[in-house]
Amino acid sequence: RLAIKNSGHIFSSARVHITDNSGATLDVDDVSVQLNDWQVTGWGSTAVQTIVNDGASAQQGTGYLSLTNDGSGTAAAYYDSQATYTAGAQQFMTAWVRSASGTPTTGYIELGATSGGTQAASTWFTATSKWTKVTVPFTPGSTMSVLRMLVSNTSPNSTLEIDTVNITDQTGTIDGVKAPLPHPERGYAYLWDDAFGIKGAHLWSITGQIAIINGKPAIGVGATMYFDPSKSPGPANDPLITGTAWIKGDMELQVSYPPLNSCFGFDFNAGDTGSAVSIAKGALKATQFSINVAPKGCTIGDYALPMGASLSFNAALGEGTVHLDLAVGVDEDQQPYARGEVGVNNLVIGGTTFKTMLLSVNVTPTSQDVSFDGDFILPMGLFKGDLKMTANVADLYLKGDVSVSDWQMVGGSFDVERFDFSMEYKVPFGNPCGTMSDTITDGSMSMGKRTGLEFAGRLATSCGSLDVLMFEYDYWHGGFDQKFRIDYDKSTHLLAGGAFFEFERSMSWKFLSHRYRRHPDFAIGLAYKMDVRHPESAALTLGGTVSVSGGSGSVLCQINGGASEEWGPDQDDGCTLDVYVKVGGGRSYHAEW
Repeated sequence: RLAIKNSGHIFSSARVHITDNSGATLDVDDVSVQLNDWQVTGWGSTAVQTIVNDGASAQQGTGYLSLTNDGSGTAAAYYDSQATYTAGAQQFMTAWVRSASGTPTTGYIELGATSGGTQAASTWFTATSKWTKVTVPFTPGSTMSVLRMLVSNTSPNSTLEIDTVNITDQTGTIDGVKAPLPHPERGYAYLWDDAFGIKGAHLWSITGQIAIINGKPAIGVGATMYFDPSKSPGPANDPLITGTAWIKGDMELQVSYPPLNSCFGFDFNAGDTGSAVSIAKGALKATQFSINVAPKGCTIGDYALPMGASLSFNAALGEGTVHLDLAVGVDEDQQPYARGEVGVNNLVIGGTTFKTMLLSVNVTPTSQDVSFDGDFILPMGLFKGDLKMTANVADLYLKGDVSVSDWQMVGGSFDVERFDFSMEYKVPFGNPCGTMSDTITDGSMSMGKRTGLEFAGRLATSCGSLDVLMFEYDYWHGGFDQKFRIDYDKSTHLLAGGAFFEFERSMSWKFLSHRYRRHPDFAIGLAYKMDVRHPESAALTLGGTVSVSGGSGSVLCQINGGASEEWGPDQDDGCTLDVYVKVGGGRSYHAEW
């Protein structure tokens, strides 16, 4: 930026020079020189203006003007437009304003003679975080050669942003379809039955307006149509519209120059009347549909379209419903976004009831969130999942919970009463190593009426390596209860586990006149071990003892998966069994296998 402040500094030509000393090739495009003819003034304040070259945030074009009020009075920027303005010919000044901080900022725009006063007109405004259009009309009392366009900021110590300031003798405004054509006073009388040759389509109203803005033509159109399901086209088993209640549809269209200022909207909503529009030969029946396209946003009458595009519908699929809602646009901070939801409710497919399923997507320059929540019922029981995925420039993050309840199988004799699984996974972009931290699972199941199993565990990995693995089981049958545990030691790379249990059973029987009693005691142990770097080293050891009145015994089995440092390369699988029985009279028998 070059400020020319003194008369001795005036020149008739200037050189635009760009230097590249990076040692590489620099591409340069769209170079321009702009002379800012807007002047600043202040009443009780200092006015500071700055040109902000930010096309992404501008209301239109490649930049906008920033006007700061440094004080407690009023700061203003103005431009004197020189032309011939005929007496009685109304002129319109329009400006788009926005608060730089988002805090409401007050001010006014003024159009008229340079001296202001009674030869000028003004409109007050309150600027927010969104670009807002402000218009002031002025009718010259006599022919004038200069009209001053002035924008003021009356909020102390604040900054007002200004863009797209125009003066025109426009004959109307495209921001509103306000000139309705004649239409019936009653809803059951129509301008056009079977409109556009569509049976059952009745045009109830149409409105239109033509405008000239900056010498460019523009047109706005709005229409309302009612659809009669009883006259719907199509075969009897596949009509275009089903139900007994009328469906109302609205269309709004704005065409103007430049094309980005044009917009289109159409929607219908049958509500819960039972009527619907058939889609895909009746596979879907839409009860609500809406499509909006507005590259710069627009307002047509009371119908406001945000900047961007959106599509949404609600439809019946079998006995269930499907919901779709997608939108692409710019938020109040002028940041682009893409948001969407796909939902399913009470949909039955192949014996599975999709009670609720929702996929949500929210993408902005700073975050990318994708979440999935599902709740559906199989013939065996209920399954519910809730997963959320977040992505940014650094990494991909996935976190979620899955739960299963009351899954009955084999005629109900095997029942997964509860199974819960929680996980957290993070993958840095540009790095193949992801981490899954402390995934937790627990649950319970039953087999028959007297047998059950409860379990809990943890799992964690980093860069494809196992950090944590632990599962603990609690098995019960009648009065018998046993725990089994398997665990992983990262320092030794050993996966090991074991179980040990004892139980006693009382038995007796009567032979002739004598009752014989036996009290067998059982003690069983099971141990497992494997070096995860050498799966062939896995080994299983099973051992135990048994004792009864007059006798005892033991068993020991070892099964090796292959060579290992501990057992040696030639260690064979093997079992030993030792039994000792004592018979009346002090005699005993002993055998080994």
